[in-house]
Amino acid sequence: MWCEDISGDELLLLWLSGIVGFLGVGKWTKVNFLKMPGGRRAFRPILNGALVFGFACLYLSLRSWSDPVVRDSPCYITILMAWSVAGLTVSSLAFPYLGISLRFDCVAGNNLSAAYSLGGALLGLMLIHCGSNIGRGPSLWNNVFSAVAGTFVWLALWLMVEYSTRVSLAVTEERDAASGLRLGSFLCAEGLILGRAVAGDWESMSSTIVDLLRDGWFGLGLAVMAIVFEKRLQPRRGNPFPNWLKNGLSPGAAYLACSGLVLVLLGKWKTHS
Repeated sequence: MWCEDISGDELLLLWLSGIVGFLGVGKWTKVNFLKMPGGRRAFRPILNGALVFGFACLYLSLRSWSDPVVRDSPCYITILMAWSVAGLTVSSLAFPYLGISLRFDCVAGNNLSAAYSLGGALLGLMLIHCGSNIGRGPSLWNNVFSAVAGTFVWLALWLMVEYSTRVSLAVTEERDAASGLRLGSFLCAEGLILGRAVAGDWESMSSTIVDLLRDGWFGLGLAVMAIVFEKRLQPRRGNPFPNWLKNGLSPGAAYLACSGLVLVLLGKWKTHS
């Protein structure tokens, strides 16, 4: 029988993830099939593409680098995939408080700049979930703790950049594509760094936090870099429409290159084998 050997706490995780994930999928289905004036839906390929790519990476991490018990079990893979859907659903509730709303900016406003930002945010969260599933551990709740810890730091760094620069105003009010590309790339790059920081074999909750702070401090440096860029590149009276390639794609590529360099410097995650 499928999933016949799972424990009670793993069954609880499946049920909780299933309920919350079902709500998230329902909300996303509504976004995709909602009829809009004039057929506006340019934001949908961006957000859907980010989710498809993110879940593809998640499945790859589960099948390739997770605990051997997990990677060989369709049941455990399903539970952790469901947990990631639930985690994404809950984490996205913070987006409006950071200045960008899926409902008002993407759906109602058809704002491509907001779509770039939220696409990067969704992908960044998925990369944290990818990292949280890498390595051996005695319980699926270890994966949950790692993902929650990484997500908390990720949200804190986004809040730091938002509080320092008010980049959300450039994205939502100015509808500046360059600002959206920068923010989305930054959030994706932070997810890559923090996902690597929580990856590896499980030791304890305290050890996970230590690893996150030790390896994830590069994310703080990236946040400072983003603050400097935002203060220099945001729209202003002398340049109300910044070039999306020079002021958006190029800094965004720099964020991602820095995160890639961090991965090279940190090397392979910690293992006990």
